[in-house]
Amino acid sequence: MTTEFQRSTRIVIDPQEVNFHKKAQEWVHDEISHDELLRHYPSYLLSAPERIVRFVQEKASQIARKAESVK
Repeated sequence: MTTEFQRSTRIVIDPQEVNFHKKAQEWVHDEISHDELLRHYPSYLLSAPERIVRFVQEKASQIARKAESVK
């Protein structure tokens, strides 16, 4: 019984959620823009098409940064 209770009361900490919370605090204090805040929205809460779009955008920006650093 005790083991079951301990298992059920564990808190799961998700790094994406922690990061988003920090970014939300920065947004509240006008340290970052709303667009920047949305970029840190946890991906597991997005729909499948939104996850694909985010992935493609991130990869495209990585490729662009890599191409600029080569020049």
